[in-house]
Amino acid sequence: MIHPSCATNVVSALSPVRTVLVRPSNPENVGAVARSLRCMGLNQLTLVDPGFELFRNSSRKRIHPKAKARSSGALGILRDACVVKSWDEAVRECEVVIGSTARVPDYPSRLSQPVLTVRECAAFILQRDEGMTAPISVVFGPERSGLSQEELERCHSLMTVPCDPIFASLNLAMAVQIFAYEMRMAALMSSTKIC
Repeated sequence: MIHPSCATNVVSALSPVRTVLVRPSNPENVGAVARSLRCMGLNQLTLVDPGFELFRNSSRKRIHPKAKARSSGALGILRDACVVKSWDEAVRECEVVIGSTARVPDYPSRLSQPVLTVRECAAFILQRDEGMTAPISVVFGPERSGLSQEELERCHSLMTVPCDPIFASLNLAMAVQIFAYEMRMAALMSSTKIC
């Protein structure tokens, strides 16, 4: 059991993390992402140019039925989701932008950013200075293609899940779940050192 003061530290550690989905096409995946985030204590979700309307009739109370069903009750994450048209809007106030990719072996000679495993990424996010309050965005690309090279070049660093190189294709919601889990574990480890 986590001491209540440690739980407060976990919430505080996770609060600046913004999960950004670029051009998601599947409302079920967005619902599953919301569920993953909620289960792990992350609460900021931004969708860039989704291929469907998350909110019906512009009402946050009328969430896309497939996203709502797959969220399994994480409706607060969906209702509070920010839907924007562009990358720039999604990362506007962010101190750091981290791009998720499975194609790291394809890019080393073309990209100069550091490449972190998802676990290293979580530790990196939590090591930021206490005075820094701007959000940190972790960006995931479209289901079919992931982030483009141009989008990856706009990131400060890259994050990858160390999958089997023969078959490294994770579903969007799975990739977010792994990231959210690693963030929670890193926050728990950090908070128990403080408590």
